Amino acid sequence: MSTVQDVLKILRSHGDNPEDMERVLQELSKEERAKIKDIEVTLIDQIDCPCKCKVLADFYKMVQIAIAEKIPDTKEVDKPVNDWKIYLWGKAYRTNEHLINWCRNAVKKGKLPKRVDKNGNLFIYVNDLLPYNWQIIYVNGWAESRIDIYNVLQDGIIADGKVKKLAKKIMAGSGVYLSDAYIQELECGFLGYVAACNTSVIAPYLQAVGLGGWLD
Repeated sequence: MSTVQDVLKILRSHGDNPEDMERVLQELSKEERAKIKDIEVTLIDQIDCPCKCKVLADFYKMVQIAIAEKIPDTKEVDKPVNDWKIYLWGKAYRTNEHLINWCRNAVKKGKLPKRVDKNGNLFIYVNDLLPYNWQIIYVNGWAESRIDIYNVLQDGIIADGKVKKLAKKIMAGSGVYLSDAYIQELECGFLGYVAACNTSVIAPYLQAVGLGGWLD
């Protein structure tokens, strides 16, 4: 498990790779996470690594929601139809910060369930967003993103490599029915885009993993 000292070591190391910071933060124990606010002051001096600083600041925002007692945790009663997760910080935030900010605000308002994994990381299941499919996300009056199959079903948003694992299965089983351009998009993790453009080919795979609702 990582400690706050490991976080500081990464923060002060050469280079500005946000994935390095995400790796140590992911492994922080709950006890160490409680200390994270104490190192916010270090952000002021780290002008040479803005990406790592942004990850650290974003992680702290996520933790504040995860530990907020006034927002009750969601207890699982039944196993979800699909258990693919979207973590509300880190890689997903770097991929589409407007979507993840919307999700975090929705958790705070009770529109989305508050789910916290055993390490204290805030997440939602992909299908938690289905009731809001096609909703436009406005920021300061401007349409910045949208909750839809294109923005949600992609490797940059969904955790644990689930998208690319399914993409490999699709390419192995039905790749002959897809053009080279769509194969390249699948390899890059843009499952939703390929599914929307090749519904007859991809639908059976999405339905098999419980994500068929995104094609409606």
